[in-house]
Amino acid sequence: MARYTCSYIVVGLTEKEMIASLKDIIQECDLNLTYETGGYLMAKEKPGKVSFIKLVELEILFDRNKIDQGQLQIDFVVKNEELPLQTKNHCQSIFEGIKTAANRQEKWQLETEIID
Repeated sequence: MARYTCSYIVVGLTEKEMIASLKDIIQECDLNLTYETGGYLMAKEKPGKVSFIKLVELEILFDRNKIDQGQLQIDFVVKNEELPLQTKNHCQSIFEGIKTAANRQEKWQLETEIID
């Protein structure tokens, strides 16, 4: 299973603004929002472009109790069932697109990045 994670620190956004930014990232990356609750969003890649095993799932996690404290950590987990036998694989390219979209957001700063 290919799995890539990164964390961002978001400063000075309300919960509504932050959720709107996250939905913009999901839309920009051509993913479908499939689940949203509290501090969790899930989006999946639209089928048809790649084989089923390569379809990417994005999980976004944050602690909504800390939104009013001025800054918030948001964790992105991008994964699929494909074995990452090559350094440039489909999951990794979608992950890079998500990071690019997140980096364009105002008040967002990349904190960590992990490739499993």
